[in-house]
Amino acid sequence: MLHSAHSTFQHNHISNTYNTQQSRNMKCLLFGASRGCGLEAAFELLSSGHDVTLFLRNVNVIESHPRVQSLPVDQHSRLHTVKGDAFVKEDVERAFDSIGSDLGTVLFSIGGRPSFKNPLALKLEPPEVCERGIGVMLPVLKAYGEKHGVEPRLIVVSSSGLGTVGHAELPLIMKPMYSWLLKEPHADKEKLEAHIYHSAGLRHPDATIDQSTQTSLHTRSLPENGWLKEFVIVRPAFLTDGPCTGTYRADEHLKTYTISRADIGHFIGNECVGEVCKWVNKAVTVGY
Repeated sequence: MLHSAHSTFQHNHISNTYNTQQSRNMKCLLFGASRGCGLEAAFELLSSGHDVTLFLRNVNVIESHPRVQSLPVDQHSRLHTVKGDAFVKEDVERAFDSIGSDLGTVLFSIGGRPSFKNPLALKLEPPEVCERGIGVMLPVLKAYGEKHGVEPRLIVVSSSGLGTVGHAELPLIMKPMYSWLLKEPHADKEKLEAHIYHSAGLRHPDATIDQSTQTSLHTRSLPENGWLKEFVIVRPAFLTDGPCTGTYRADEHLKTYTISRADIGHFIGNECVGEVCKWVNKAVTVGY
């Protein structure tokens, strides 16, 4: 339902009820889902009846995860893993090949580990993880689609507060933290988004991001633009480890403080996957 010019979602998380048009079983390939938003999305997708393949550097992290071990038999049978390095093209190709010819959704939620060596500026380990990872994956996705005659939807987890427009939409109290502490991770996310828009043949809606990422676009070996038909960029508010509430707001322009990783996973699983999705080819901010 619409509320105060934003989309407000109130789902029954226990029964996992959602629009019937979303219920068709789909094969999903997830990058960066060993933890956080990606892992939460994996659980949502499994509970909704989809087949889920996780591309992981360390598959033992998932196989030993308590929530994975306690999955119902039918969900566990639809969960698959592929071991590999997201920076190695051959590994990424092997992940796509493992799906077969009918891949429906790709989720990219790769993120680096925070390093606090400088308390005033968070660094990523490894650096530029989003830009490098998406730079490897996009050509493989394009080749896969051409080979099998399919157009999987690409869902990307980015961040709120990016660029001039995104920063202006932040609550005042959040702006210093985003400007100083998250400067490097956000620069990486801006390049991530720029690569997505480039692949879709679109200009980034924030001119400052469009301008600041031109060097990155020209130095990376990206395919020609205009081939990516469907994408959704999910921009979480400041992430927390809170529970899944199933109640949050979503809009292209939204002033919001926080959102739990579990609710981002819920949003991805229930609002971004399926034949009908209002956020296709848009960047949507999600928060309480």
